[in-house]
Amino acid sequence: MKKYKLQLSILGVIILVFISIMTYIWIKNTRSIYTQIDSSMRAIDVNYSEILDVHFDNKHNLVFYLTNNERIGIVSLRKTLTGFKLKSHINNSEFIADKDISWHGTEKTNVDIHLLYGKVQNSETTQIIIVSEGNQSANIIKNGSHTFWYFLSDDELHLPITIQTFDKDGKKLYETGDINYWNEINQKLRISNENDSLG
Repeated sequence: MKKYKLQLSILGVIILVFISIMTYIWIKNTRSIYTQIDSSMRAIDVNYSEILDVHFDNKHNLVFYLTNNERIGIVSLRKTLTGFKLKSHINNSEFIADKDISWHGTEKTNVDIHLLYGKVQNSETTQIIIVSEGNQSANIIKNGSHTFWYFLSDDELHLPITIQTFDKDGKKLYETGDINYWNEINQKLRISNENDSLG
């Protein structure tokens, strides 16, 4: 009889522990994603100040964040049962721009990251075109008083990095890189495509 009571006591403790763990996981996962990420970021970077943007796609869970010392940090996170954990530090750079925009580039092939990003200084900037990536548009994110941009490529970034910015009327505001190089490349591609279609 004592053995039976002991087994019931042990079983009761196991059930109580299991229920406690499941309740803890449930509470952790009922918080909003931003609350979960914010909590994780405070543990990842002691200089963390605020989330600027979160980018989720099929391959990445990226967090762009501002630090207490005016730097922009980027990390890749992975989802766990109790929230988000660090997968990889991507980059950390100054969040300043002495021209219309600043730009930084980073490639981390081990986590399939090919990223351009920076601060938007000129408030008239409404479009950023990455000429060196086939004239693709970058994402512009406004978060309170902070505006930044990023472009995430599926493949390695093409050099020389060439970027143009435009206002709402399509007026070019800023250009960096080698536009002549990319104009020549595009011209050669057009001629090659025309010859292929004729032949």
